[in-house]
Amino acid sequence: MRKLFFASFLTLSVLVAPAIVNAQETAFDFISDVNLKKCLFEKYSAYSNAPETLQMLSCSGGSFTRESKKIVSIEGISKFTNLIYIDLSYNNVREIPANIGALVNLKTMDLSHNSLKTLPVEIASLVNLQTLDLSNNKIRTFPVTTIAKLENLRFFRV
Repeated sequence: MRKLFFASFLTLSVLVAPAIVNAQETAFDFISDVNLKKCLFEKYSAYSNAPETLQMLSCSGGSFTRESKKIVSIEGISKFTNLIYIDLSYNNVREIPANIGALVNLKTMDLSHNSLKTLPVEIASLVNLQTLDLSNNKIRTFPVTTIAKLENLRFFRV
């Protein structure tokens, strides 16, 4: 299992053994982890070309990323059904899509420091979720009955 842990500002690169290869030239079906922390994205779907077998995704915007380059939508995230860890903190995500329930293997989700206002009831489908960080968002009310259905939830931060 190889990990993607290096990303240049606009060209996604992978450090594999001693060689650096360009993601546009190579198929990366073997990659299970993607770390794009503090990278500047040309569009919100910075992770959309990652393989569907992806297990870990970290696209934390960080304090140095320009507002206009942060992720605002995670609509296509449901295609990554093997995800167990996702960190999209410090972005401008405004909504969790209803299809988030497809991520049944997800154990950790960090959406802190975004612009979320509500939670979809479909979040209750994340039966393996153990850690959920929604701190520093604009959520005014939480669907308590929905959160209560997350039986494996051990850490919930708001």
